[in-house]
Amino acid sequence: ETQRLASQGPTLRDRTFHMVNSGPVTFVMTILTIYCLYSEDFKIMFFSATCVPECSSFGGSDPLFAYLSLVAFVLFLVELLTNCYCVPGYWRWPDMDALRPGYHGGVLERAAALVPGSFYFWLDLLSTMSLIFEIPVFMNALIEDDTEGTTSV
Repeated sequence: ETQRLASQGPTLRDRTFHMVNSGPVTFVMTILTIYCLYSEDFKIMFFSATCVPECSSFGGSDPLFAYLSLVAFVLFLVELLTNCYCVPGYWRWPDMDALRPGYHGGVLERAAALVPGSFYFWLDLLSTMSLIFEIPVFMNALIEDDTEGTTSV
């Protein structure tokens, strides 16, 4: 049985894991991370209307940066989902056995067993979701939802 499985080659999960952790993908994701950290500063420094007057005549540079932020958001979300699929322990379901009497470990071990996902899952999720505030389409939708219940006098 194991010889048959070994002769079939790597599974889809293995191929996906190696693709996500390959050099080119890591390079692109690193560039996107740097972009997300410094895009607003870069936009103010090099693309403001005072530095580049032609930007103001074409609606400014905001649409370009909005599209780049949207692309970064989608790629980080895809990376998060593929890591959930192929990285062992990245996403884990809570261990409900921790609620039963006789569970090995103390209070901290029980609490850790009940938390879904790993530390890196939550770190990646939080950083990916923070990009929502950089994308005007999402922000406009959030602002419109917030102001629908109010009336102006």
